[in-house]
Amino acid sequence: MSYNYTYILMGVGFGLIWLSFYFINSKLRREMLVMSIIFGILGPISNILFIKDWWAPLTIDGTSVGIIDSAFVGFVIGGVTGVLYEFFQHLTSRKSSKLLSKNEHVWFLLMVPISLGIFFGGFYLLHLNSFITSTLALFVPTVVILWRRKDLIIDAFASGILLTITAVFIYNLLEILTPGWVNEFWQWQNTSKIIVINTPIDDVAHYFFLGLFGGPLYEYWEGRRLARRAR
Repeated sequence: MSYNYTYILMGVGFGLIWLSFYFINSKLRREMLVMSIIFGILGPISNILFIKDWWAPLTIDGTSVGIIDSAFVGFVIGGVTGVLYEFFQHLTSRKSSKLLSKNEHVWFLLMVPISLGIFFGGFYLLHLNSFITSTLALFVPTVVILWRRKDLIIDAFASGILLTITAVFIYNLLEILTPGWVNEFWQWQNTSKIIVINTPIDDVAHYFFLGLFGGPLYEYWEGRRLARRAR
């Protein structure tokens, strides 16, 4: 069995969902594109550590990081993550009638270097597993977002659950197309070899925290509130 295209096929799976959301609901397009760009940049950056102790996927560009693969996968996951809850709940985001504090962006921007420091510092200085450091790096800004915007708590947790379900579906689809890909890619000597419905338990947790962070991110940053859209 060849697994050279399995990683990019993961992106294709999420990409089909991305395209569906994009064309079905035009009001979500800007948020999808913004979130896709952010996650598309973070994809290769996070994979720098993930390939060291989490997984070692084969990539179409032949590099260990898989710049093309990870950027594409990050791009489509980001767009999907940002609007999952809104899409299924028939919601849209609107500018808040309440003026935002001028410090809202400052609060979050302060978290960016802190989160990167936790991610890379925890790995290189404290020698923690990249799963732990990435979880903490996602958790810190999420706490800030939900502390400042308690109206986004439901959005955050619903997005985490929905993204996890989506990821499990994609992983099972890949298992049908390229059987045994998880055992081929994952570094079990460094990760928990607990597999739930063809999905490593660490990945289940990772997608939940990714959704928890990414679901409310756009609304927080743009100062928007979710509202039921007109039918």
